Amino acid sequence: MTTASVKVLPVFLIIASMIAVSTLTAAVSGCNGSNQDQTRTFNDSICTEDLDQTGTEFVTNSDFTGGTANWRKEERSETGTNFVTEDSNTACGFALSFVRENSNGATGLVGLGQDLRIEKTQTPNVKLQMLLRIDSQQLTSDGFLGGETPVFISFNYETATGDTKSYTQGFMVRGSQINYPDRDQDIMPSYWSQYNIDDVFGKMPDAMRITKVTIGGNGQDFHSSVALVSLRGK
Repeated sequence: MTTASVKVLPVFLIIASMIAVSTLTAAVSGCNGSNQDQTRTFNDSICTEDLDQTGTEFVTNSDFTGGTANWRKEERSETGTNFVTEDSNTACGFALSFVRENSNGATGLVGLGQDLRIEKTQTPNVKLQMLLRIDSQQLTSDGFLGGETPVFISFNYETATGDTKSYTQGFMVRGSQINYPDRDQDIMPSYWSQYNIDDVFGKMPDAMRITKVTIGGNGQDFHSSVALVSLRGK
């Protein structure tokens, strides 16, 4: 059975009382979740305590210790400014942030891609582990079928007949309207979360090989981060 799960990884207690998502910004506050770090201190181990380190890692620079090395920037927008920034001082260690500003209501994409070649016949069981965070978003719901979420991960793959397809999972701030629950889900804002897929090929039953992974954000203004993208074969 294919399973996918999101686990909230708390960092510190934010004092406030409400989660407010408006058309202009996502103001995130309050005691979100039941496992907050009441000491208000960073816990670097919480982002790795449940990570599976076994098997072959297919993603080069999966934890971003090399910054954006081995990843190439991808963006699409008619207006606005897109940034990919490196940050080595987060609760989850090295991270990359995806920032889109001054969109004036226009959608756009900023992300990083890496080519892969994972053959299902050779490695039928591939596990995804991902650490992610959303600090702000302008949209109050996930967008059209193409996907408008401040964090996403996408896989390009080939079928047995040579067709090229893609599979995408998107994330929004909790409290957003999710129009495409098969594709998108919400997470606690301003806290690191861990997203796992125990069987990646199970999400793409017609895939014979995975050819690319892309991470980033899509939509109007947003600020999101990713601290790990691990694809391990068993």
